Amino acid sequence: MMAGWKSEEEAVKGIWAAESKNTVFKVVISTKTKCASAVVCRLFAQRFNSKKKTLEEKEGIWYLTVEDDSWSYKTLAEWKEWVKEQAAEKAAAEAAALAAGAAEGAVDMAADKAEEGAAAAMDPPAE
Repeated sequence: MMAGWKSEEEAVKGIWAAESKNTVFKVVISTKTKCASAVVCRLFAQRFNSKKKTLEEKEGIWYLTVEDDSWSYKTLAEWKEWVKEQAAEKAAAEAAALAAGAAEGAVDMAADKAEEGAAAAMDPPAE
């Protein structure tokens, strides 16, 4: 879940100073996505997926603009099906790689046997 303000101006006013041993940055993330309003001054987005559009620093505040990059699945059941498809694709790719490796190994063995036969044919006969 991400919570935020309705405007960039409200977000900048809402940033407070933090005292920490670690370096703390003030960041405002801007986007346009479907949100639900709650607690009078906050917006909430669930399962929000995005990609970076811009990042710049002005007057000690970092401004990150992201654009909505929603997944094609909208329900947990659709996501679970996608996970199964990804696992099946991975298993198929691994099986294909093993088969290709086995075929390559068989070709190498045949080539080695052919070389051994050719070398044996060139050896002088034993007395």
